[in-house]
Amino acid sequence: MKPIIFSAEMVSAILEGRKTQTRRVIKPQPAWINSSGRWCWPIPKTKRHKGCCDEVVTASREWWEYLSSEQLPYQSGDILWVRETWCHADTTDEIIYKSDNPSLSAKWRPSICMPRKAARLFLRVKNVRVERLQDIAEIEATHEGIIKHLGIHARNDFSKLWDSIYGKRGYGWDTNPWVWVIDFERRER
Repeated sequence: MKPIIFSAEMVSAILEGRKTQTRRVIKPQPAWINSSGRWCWPIPKTKRHKGCCDEVVTASREWWEYLSSEQLPYQSGDILWVRETWCHADTTDEIIYKSDNPSLSAKWRPSICMPRKAARLFLRVKNVRVERLQDIAEIEATHEGIIKHLGIHARNDFSKLWDSIYGKRGYGWDTNPWVWVIDFERRER
């Protein structure tokens, strides 16, 4: 089992059955080398095979096709436990989740600090693929948990949500970063 972090709003979308897909920035980002007309992706140290190369270099846009399955962040079939914002109830050891109590004034603990025993959501990875962020289709934006409002495209709302999370980190919508696209389904504990 591996942990994955979601905001309170996205946890609510998972609980409501609206979110079945997530995108995560690929780090480090592949770079286009003009002089050779190739893509270069430095393989993170944690994903390198002993005695193998430390980067993938290819002329095709589909540089990720050269990755082994172990170099993906998740595998099809992996079970992920969701880290979310939480706290203990004042008088008991009961766990309270911010997504269930968004207006509650409490001393919330950040999702990164959530222990696995406090997790209530488990996801099974169905598929992992690579794409540029702006390649997201309208229907996929709704799979990201975005509610489509009359006259407003879900893709536009997704771009605003993305910028609120990743914009200050240098991976905003306009930079069109490469992302892992992870399809999942909710599982029982």
